[in-house]
Amino acid sequence: MALVERRLATSEDVRDLELRAIDIADGAITTAKLADGAVTVAKIAPDAIKVVVPIPIPDSYQTGLAADSTGVKWTSRFKFKVDPQNLKSAVIRASWTASETDSECAIEVYDETAGTVLGSVSGNSGTDVEGTVSGFTAGNLVTVRLNVTTASATAGATVDLLYVVVELTYGAG
Repeated sequence: MALVERRLATSEDVRDLELRAIDIADGAITTAKLADGAVTVAKIAPDAIKVVVPIPIPDSYQTGLAADSTGVKWTSRFKFKVDPQNLKSAVIRASWTASETDSECAIEVYDETAGTVLGSVSGNSGTDVEGTVSGFTAGNLVTVRLNVTTASATAGATVDLLYVVVELTYGAG
């Protein structure tokens, strides 16, 4: 097990952060120092920092949505903004069921400001289905919606949305 000593220089302008590694098996690191005092993305090893931000859509549990006609049947009242800087990936994950096997729907991440679909999962039904989301614009409002893309031939057919999560992965390096 490696022990690390951290010592900060005490001056008005703290610029010297020194790390000394003690008891490292191969002795590869002896002293690490940032000369200019600034940590930038360029100085960080690729994928050294990764933060996953799950955004559960709080009003996504919906039952009895009409699937016997096409169109958007539900739009979440929960809206959020995504900062695309250092965004490495984004996914939508959802589960849904349909009362009939001939309907198709898409659960979409929708940019309300631009009026575009950024990504979706689709099918007659699905459990924990994931899809890629991309094209976020800084400052734009984003939401989730359910769009029936193929209507059921059965009058009164419905679709139930069980949950939706949008997962953002940010990274530096």
